[in-house]
Amino acid sequence: MKNIYLISVDIVLTRKYHEKDMSEKNYFSIFNLPVSYNIDESKLTDTYFRLQRQWHPDSFSENSTEADKTTSVDLNIAYKILMNPIDRAEHFLELQGESIIDTLPTNIAEEMFELRQKYALLSSDIEKLQFVDYIKRRMTEIIFSLRILEADIKKFKDQAGLLRFLNSFLEKVESNAYSGN
Repeated sequence: MKNIYLISVDIVLTRKYHEKDMSEKNYFSIFNLPVSYNIDESKLTDTYFRLQRQWHPDSFSENSTEADKTTSVDLNIAYKILMNPIDRAEHFLELQGESIIDTLPTNIAEEMFELRQKYALLSSDIEKLQFVDYIKRRMTEIIFSLRILEADIKKFKDQAGLLRFLNSFLEKVESNAYSGN
């Protein structure tokens, strides 16, 4: 009986979610999670797979509708966003009426500038690898701090912005966009 109830709730949530425009969707609600940066990732994953079994077009083959296909795509997008700590932080902020894109505080802008300068001065591959390790450790620290800062939207927003920058910086470093010259 419990499984029937869960499926009914999932259908209602998914249909309610599907009717909204992508810009106003609450990805937390599709998985019946509270709007919070701190989510139970195992519950998210379990719910995702249960919903995908229900809505994936391959489950219906010839009976599949465009709405089923769209719902399946939306589930994939929502799952991907909520499983990624940076995207989840941005989505959480959007639901609070905030954006990482807004102006960052001077101290964070200065930290970004200093990191770029430090990396540009590194000459050996070992130094660069150590620097990349430092960036990854710093990102991990910020992800954990976001779990604590959720109630303070301003601090949360600042740290999420720094995390977004560090991730972008790391991607550029790893793709050799910053050659150090």
